[in-house]
Amino acid sequence: YMQWEYSMRNNTKTATFVFSAQAANHLLSLGHLKVGLARCEIEKRYVVRRCQRCWSYSHDSTKCDGPDRTRNCLNCGKHGHAMKACAGEEFCAVCNKAHRHGSAKCPAFQEALQRARKADQ
Repeated sequence: YMQWEYSMRNNTKTATFVFSAQAANHLLSLGHLKVGLARCEIEKRYVVRRCQRCWSYSHDSTKCDGPDRTRNCLNCGKHGHAMKACAGEEFCAVCNKAHRHGSAKCPAFQEALQRARKADQ
């Protein structure tokens, strides 16, 4: 499995690969790969799971007793319209800050990411 991500900031590409644990650990120990003439850094990617019901990063939907946000807009957090029809300002209903739901800017996401990294150590 491979997924490409593009960085608008510095015109670079990030490729995400999924390997067996043994192969991944071997590649991580190398630290980099040569692809053509390019030297590519290798980093472990941490997946932060979130509840599909309330959007929290602390549990999954099978254990959720939070507010049901399944029909809320992912851009502004309000009920009654889809994200592609949203004319509102970006707003995260999880941390109450000015960014859309699921953003890497979210303090709640950053905390969950730090927990995932610590759990891996």
